[in-house]
Amino acid sequence: MKKGTVMLGLCTLLVSALIFSGCGLQEKIGESITEKLLESAADNDVNVDLSNGDFSISTEEGNYSYDDESGSFTMEGEDGSYAASGEAAEWPEGMAADYIPELKKGTVSYCYNAETSCMIYVDEITEDDYNDYVDKVKDMDFTENTMVSSASDLDMYYGETADGAYISVSYMPEEQTIQIVADISSLSGN
Repeated sequence: MKKGTVMLGLCTLLVSALIFSGCGLQEKIGESITEKLLESAADNDVNVDLSNGDFSISTEEGNYSYDDESGSFTMEGEDGSYAASGEAAEWPEGMAADYIPELKKGTVSYCYNAETSCMIYVDEITEDDYNDYVDKVKDMDFTENTMVSSASDLDMYYGETADGAYISVSYMPEEQTIQIVADISSLSGN
């Protein structure tokens, strides 16, 4: 599905949810209209559920849901890929995340995990936590073609394995947040 189609669909859904949300008949009308608009834009079947300020979308390609109370979302692709934010986010398991060390400190605020790549944001991280994690990354042989950068507002480590997988670890001390991005598409079988 094209990125523009997805964005058009999500914008249409949000506008429809605002216009037609409510209870009873209005909610069902809103769901029906939103489904038709998204099906037209996506050119496949779409199921929409608007309830209590939350919404979810299901298509042949995956599912998307938003929890209004917590402000968190989840997306699941038919290929097993997924993303989550807020309370729904946790350290990912399987796929690309299996090739990087787990950060057992802080609170995961966003995660994306797929067969060949992952991205994870973890909050409540200290500089010592960042340095310990970089050491674990190095222990997993992400030591080729390294780049290290340090400034008052950002510390960064980039390293590759001998077979071309890479990881980038960025730490923002003012926010106490770490961003981890890994790509393992160079590994055979991925």
